[in-house]
Amino acid sequence: LEGIQECAAVIQRGILKQVNPSVTELFGYVSEDIVNKSIFDIIVPDGFSTIENYYFKRLKGEDINSFETVFFTKNNTKIPVKVLTRPTSINSEKAEIAIFRRINEE
Repeated sequence: LEGIQECAAVIQRGILKQVNPSVTELFGYVSEDIVNKSIFDIIVPDGFSTIENYYFKRLKGEDINSFETVFFTKNNTKIPVKVLTRPTSINSEKAEIAIFRRINEE
């Protein structure tokens, strides 16, 4: 993740395994607050359906690599985000690198 300038994290089975400094800046958490925690811990409950739909489509074999949802910051502000993913592996197990891009509210 060190070479990625954007907000990026490694996610494995829904758990944030590693985050870069840009993620902590965007969401306001220190890395110790969110590493090894479920990504669902920082997603607004109304956003669960979009991530569920994303993984359901992936399980059906669709070539999909992004979804939009809403995250909570440390101070409970809601931030709409587009998440772009690409496969990777950790210790020979499947994982994803996720890039978080804030959706500008107009």
